[in-house]
Amino acid sequence: MKHRHPCGQPMLLPWSLVALIASLIFLAGCATTSGSKEAPTETVNAQPITATDQQGHASAAQEAFDGIDDPFDDPFEDPFADDARSDTDDPNAIYRDPWEPANTKTFAFNLNLDKFFLKPIATAYDWFMPDAAQHGIKNAFTNLAMPRRFFNSIFQGKFDGAGREFARFTINTTAGIGGLFDVASHPFFGIEPSNEDTGQTFAVWGADSGPYVVLPLLGPSSVRDGIGLIFDAALEPLTYISFLVLTTTAGYGAYGGEVTNDRSLHLEAFDNIETTSIDFYTSVQDAYFQFRNAAIKD
Repeated sequence: MKHRHPCGQPMLLPWSLVALIASLIFLAGCATTSGSKEAPTETVNAQPITATDQQGHASAAQEAFDGIDDPFDDPFEDPFADDARSDTDDPNAIYRDPWEPANTKTFAFNLNLDKFFLKPIATAYDWFMPDAAQHGIKNAFTNLAMPRRFFNSIFQGKFDGAGREFARFTINTTAGIGGLFDVASHPFFGIEPSNEDTGQTFAVWGADSGPYVVLPLLGPSSVRDGIGLIFDAALEPLTYISFLVLTTTAGYGAYGGEVTNDRSLHLEAFDNIETTSIDFYTSVQDAYFQFRNAAIKD
């Protein structure tokens, strides 16, 4: 390599100096290239936060948060607040069942009673009693229970429902031969039935369902609906006909006839739930609350 001498004559640079300059230029270029790739390398090699890391961070954050006193914490908390929930639309939530040990035993008792006593009787009853006759008997009992639906419709402010119940009772008792035929539901009249009870009335008034409870012989219920059953019995004429007009034996026979007839109409549906349920107790509990929520909301 040539370099111009101050006197105008060219001079030669030592090859060692040329090599040193070239090496410096090469190293500078490598440093620049290496520096430009460090940032993407960190990004590419960054590992996503795993579920374990997230749980660890969440646990640490929760521990730190738990150490802070909540100024809005209510010292008078609901004793059932931690048991579960009651009437909500989320079917995945857990219902309040603080008495589960006792409930499961009562549930097993009812199940065995149904399996070895009620179901065989209802099966035999279903075998010789025509479906039309079964529905006629159900219609008669339903028509007789009109006061329960009538008064609870009034208590809930559903005066149109009370009017429908009175009209249905009048039509079915006369044209329907004591309620054996549901003439009021015929398209000529088009008066649809309602199904109001005291438990629904309490719910409309703002009462919470309370914990889940399984009643002997009567099956799934709640504290609110269980209390409502007492008022329902007081509003149904069958109660007074059975135990005041008829003898005690005839009274139990009337109730037994209603239960047997109703059970015979639901033999297949009940068996399907039992055979397809992994946890029959939980399935019945969930079905009960869903049914009650739908009834309250009409």
